[in-house]
Amino acid sequence: GYLVRDVTVFTADPAQPLIHHADVHIDDDVIVELSSERLEVRGARVIDGQGKTLLPGLVDSHVHVTGAMIIPWNLATPPTLDFTLKAALYSGITTIVDMSGWSTQRMNQLADQLATGQRLGPHLIHVGMGFTGPGSHPVPYREFIRSTLAPPFRPFVPQLVHEVANPDDFGELDAHLAAGGRLTKIFVDRIPPTAPLMSDDILCALVARSHAAGVGVIAHIGANSDVRSVLDAGGDGLVHGVYKERMEDGLARDIHDRGVFVIPTMVVFETYHLFDNVHDYTHYSDLERLTTHAAKWRALQDPHPVDKPEVWDEGDAAVADGVSHLHANTADLHAAGITLLAGSDSPNMGLTLGGSLHEELEHLVAAGLTPTEALLSATSVPAATWSELTGQERTYGTIEPGMRADLLLVRGDPTTDIEATQQIEEVFLAGQRLRR
Repeated sequence: GYLVRDVTVFTADPAQPLIHHADVHIDDDVIVELSSERLEVRGARVIDGQGKTLLPGLVDSHVHVTGAMIIPWNLATPPTLDFTLKAALYSGITTIVDMSGWSTQRMNQLADQLATGQRLGPHLIHVGMGFTGPGSHPVPYREFIRSTLAPPFRPFVPQLVHEVANPDDFGELDAHLAAGGRLTKIFVDRIPPTAPLMSDDILCALVARSHAAGVGVIAHIGANSDVRSVLDAGGDGLVHGVYKERMEDGLARDIHDRGVFVIPTMVVFETYHLFDNVHDYTHYSDLERLTTHAAKWRALQDPHPVDKPEVWDEGDAAVADGVSHLHANTADLHAAGITLLAGSDSPNMGLTLGGSLHEELEHLVAAGLTPTEALLSATSVPAATWSELTGQERTYGTIEPGMRADLLLVRGDPTTDIEATQQIEEVFLAGQRLRR
């Protein structure tokens, strides 16, 4: 086992988030003891914790782990899955929530491989593949990608989503539920602005059928009206905050009163704006750079214009308008007491599954959360939220005896300087000390 000695512990328990000068004993895959008194454990390897903070492993509540970083002039997808999984661990992310990837069966297989150690990577929670209306987001995006490729390569662009034709079209949803799907993801957004939107009757039918099977529903939204539709349908969580416009007065209160949580993902919209409107491809932190696949990093060093249909330029303009409201909208959510979960939407436009979550933590602080609240949004809060929604026992997210030893040791104190989460010394996954 291991003994982390004389360390500041961020327990992620809101009642007592910090314990100074503590010793933490790890054995097998669990935390055995946390003590303010000096511990002596025969045979344990001692790690000096002076000047450092021990945190629960981080949770990124919005990723697409089966994809690769989207770069407009480099849409090729190299086989980056194993790199992506390791990059997350390198960044202290020990649990990820995939928000639409492969089929439910394939994602279950990947989750099992990760849980049993057949594949190295974070613990995986997933929605399988998401659901959208006929021709709705992200269908137009897939077709845009296909249009950029030579005809022989177009069939290899993967399916991104299940299209639901009408309120009685339950075939794919029933297959998802029968395969053991624990969460259902629905897309309710116009991307690009002229794309059709999932109808309210399809939305309500998908939510009702998922709930009848005991499965929670998370919805991708973009505008105030999208949020209203999801609330009326009885959705459980919102993927993204309102990002296209200023949030309506009273909407945050309504979200709170319905008990709906939100994953703001401000970093993805800032990055879209930097790429498509500002044309800045050099804004990366050291941790983001280290967790970007080499092929993608080389592509970032050679940017060049991309011809896009005019309708996509309209979408860029909408993001440019909305980015100025991101922090204010998240501040409204926070002020209303809404449960907020940290998520990056990696590896969407210019994002990396690893460093980009740390950038999102900085956005949350800029939006008015304290550093402690931002850390809670990436530790105990998502652990409790996802465990409750999926009906599973919580075994992670806090530092206390009996919890799984997913841990992150950093230099400094991220409860006073959120950027300290990037000063990583050690990462433990289920009690195993990982090489970095």
